[in-house]
Amino acid sequence: PTIRNCRIENCVSQSAGGGIYSDGAGWLIGVTVANCTSSADAGGVYMNSGRLVDCSVSGCSAEGDGAGVYAVASILDACFVKDCANAIDDYMGGGFYADACDLVNCVASNNDAGGDGGGVFAKKSSLTNCTLAHNTAVGDGQGVYGNNALIRNSIVYANGTGTQIFNYAGTVVEYSDVQGGFTGSHNISSVPPFASNVEPYDYRLASASMNVGNPDYAPGWDIERKPRYASPDLGAYEYVGGTLRTVSGQVYAGGATNVGVKVWIGKTWTTTDGTG
Repeated sequence: PTIRNCRIENCVSQSAGGGIYSDGAGWLIGVTVANCTSSADAGGVYMNSGRLVDCSVSGCSAEGDGAGVYAVASILDACFVKDCANAIDDYMGGGFYADACDLVNCVASNNDAGGDGGGVFAKKSSLTNCTLAHNTAVGDGQGVYGNNALIRNSIVYANGTGTQIFNYAGTVVEYSDVQGGFTGSHNISSVPPFASNVEPYDYRLASASMNVGNPDYAPGWDIERKPRYASPDLGAYEYVGGTLRTVSGQVYAGGATNVGVKVWIGKTWTTTDGTG
């Protein structure tokens, strides 16, 4: 089954999946789940062998693992999970609990794990171009708890006090920005230029300083479906350096009248006389 463009909120479940329970090849596209609760796993969404695309999960809680999303053998593409929490200590994954999953262009923000993995508890899972920030965990891995996980082109920064990425076993991190550093190929530890680092957080990038990702790993788009470039940015958002505006009539620049307009081409502003 496929569920598209729906909003599900204020639901309560005594079993897994406070908002949605999908077991077997289901697709969720453009779905918003808010303020749902589970007495077991998955306060927001339980997904087995399916896909979550362009979905938002917020304000959910679970008395088990995966307060926002509990996913097994699934693909999570451009999903934003925020303000979720495990209601009981020792349970894992304040934002995502991912077992054998691929997370691409996902964001985990301001989630709280009662056990390990404030943003993501990743078991045999991959995270590519993800942003994990302002999450906390009572246990290990304020941003990510990795058990044979693979993390690439991602930002793991400004999470709670403690280890940003906890490597239980076999976790590989490369081409990523990790607060405090992490051993691996081409990793950095630089303050990411988030548009806003205070609530409400805005993880769009305010400069091009994060364009050090590996294009071989990056998807062709970001979380907002903007194109990735030859030197892709780390994290879920690609920096484009300006706002596209349509203008007509006279344009004033530097105190002088300019009858041209500016259009956005790639990462460069170009002036045109309006004839092409």
